[in-house]
Amino acid sequence: MTDAVLQPSNGKQRSGRATLAVIAASAGVSVATVSKVVNGRADVSATTRALVQELLAEHDYTARRSEPARSVPAKGPPTAT
Repeated sequence: MTDAVLQPSNGKQRSGRATLAVIAASAGVSVATVSKVVNGRADVSATTRALVQELLAEHDYTARRSEPARSVPAKGPPTAT
């Protein structure tokens, strides 16, 4: 497999890092299944997990660093000033 050009499901070619969708398409599984493997969930068969992990390694997949949660004010009745 080459990682120079990735083919996402929308048919447009792009270069760069692999996405869960690219890995899922290569493995013949859903994006949700790839996400479960990446996040270490136990509800994936050993065979599927091994295949997805192999493809993740082949594509040099690294998860994006998540941004810190933003503080969102709680919704409630307006306060009188």
